[in-house]
Amino acid sequence: MTEKVFFLFIAGIVSFTLIQIITDQIKRKRIRDKIILKLNRNYSQLLLGLIWLAFFLIWSFLLITEAQELYHSLGSTYINSVYQVLDLGYLQSLRSYFYENSMLRELNNIASYQHQLPSKLVWVFGSACLSILYFYKGCRHIEFIDNGIFLSGQIIRWDEIINFKWSSEKKPLGKNDRYYDLLLTLKKSKLIAFFGVHNQLEIKVNMKNKDIVNSLLESHINII
Repeated sequence: MTEKVFFLFIAGIVSFTLIQIITDQIKRKRIRDKIILKLNRNYSQLLLGLIWLAFFLIWSFLLITEAQELYHSLGSTYINSVYQVLDLGYLQSLRSYFYENSMLRELNNIASYQHQLPSKLVWVFGSACLSILYFYKGCRHIEFIDNGIFLSGQIIRWDEIINFKWSSEKKPLGKNDRYYDLLLTLKKSKLIAFFGVHNQLEIKVNMKNKDIVNSLLESHINII
């Protein structure tokens, strides 16, 4: 039963990732004719993609290491395919065989591996899917459209923005392009309003686009 829950969770993560990407594509087709200005890519999403990629590599390394240890401890007599170390049904049959034949060392090794395999697969698939999703979102341009700002698959309407603030000019190391951080203050959600804080969103804007963005914000929002 526990194994089924783990695999349902994996299926859910994969489905969630696909739905998010497909939904974003549909939304982008709908706003194609409404785009006023395209900005740079969403660097915060790219950073999250890198973080989840690191988790994916770590968990994949741990899974591969433990699978190799199981293979070396049991030998080719019982494990002769990479698929067998991921086949819970086959592992269970081996476990029953070792138990019936009082092979305690082999039984202990396979029981420990079998117990941890589902959770490790969740981490591997989960981190892979989230890495793909955040890289996808990060590679999409932030777009100003006629009724708001489109980023990360969502439209922030003009009436949701209550204030904005520019940082001083910044320059990335080793690059000539200069940019500004644009801090948008959004209307409070019910949950956030309960704690008395504002939603805030930070966007990087290239120097060449600053005046255009500033003009769009001033013409569409009422600053509180």
